[in-house]
Amino acid sequence: MDTSKAKKYILIGTYKTNDEKCGWYINEKRYNMLWAKLYEKFGNFDRKQISFDGKFGDIEMVKNFHFYDLVKYDNKILTTKDKEVFKIQDKKIECIKNLESLLDIIKSNPNQEYRIGLQGNNSVGLFLSYLDSAERLMEVSISTISKDYKNIKFGEVIINNQSLKNLKIFKIYNLTQPARNHNDLKTIFHDSWNEFLELTN
Repeated sequence: MDTSKAKKYILIGTYKTNDEKCGWYINEKRYNMLWAKLYEKFGNFDRKQISFDGKFGDIEMVKNFHFYDLVKYDNKILTTKDKEVFKIQDKKIECIKNLESLLDIIKSNPNQEYRIGLQGNNSVGLFLSYLDSAERLMEVSISTISKDYKNIKFGEVIINNQSLKNLKIFKIYNLTQPARNHNDLKTIFHDSWNEFLELTN
C-alpha cells in the first residue's frame, strides 16, 4: 500500500450526477478499470466506504486520494450533460468558486505536493481556463472552452504559475462516457493514468 504523505492525488470531474453517497466513482462495474488502478496504487480497500466533507469525496482507507467535482449534485437538474449544466449561470459561478477554493487549499500548503488528474476535455478546459481568465468562463460555452484545449496531449500539462509550484496537472483518459475506442483503452488510458498515479506498469 502507498503510504506516502508527501503527495496528494485529486481526481477532478465536472458535474456530480448523483447524491454524494452514491457518486459515479462508486460504480465499480462501469469504472472497474479506474478502481483497478486505485487498488494497484493504494492497495486493498473498501470502495463503498466513501465520505464527503463538503468539498472532497474520500475513500476511508486511502488518506491521500480525493475525488473533487467542480459542480456538486443538484436534484433539481434533470440532465447529466455538461453542456446543459454549464448553461446555468449559477452553476458556472459555483464551478468558479470551487476552482478558487481548491487552488486556495493548494496555495496555502506550499510544502504539500499535489497531483491533479483532469478527466477529459471539459475538465481540462475549465481548469486551465480558470488559471488563464476566470471571467472567460462566464462568457463562453463549455463546448468552446473544451475545444480550446482539445489538442492538449494526454499526460502532464505544464503550467507556468509561481504560486502553484507544488502542483502538477495531468490530462487523463475519461471513463465517464460509455462508448470508447478499445485501442485507446489499452494504450492512452493506461499510459495517462499510470503517469498521474506514478505507476510503473
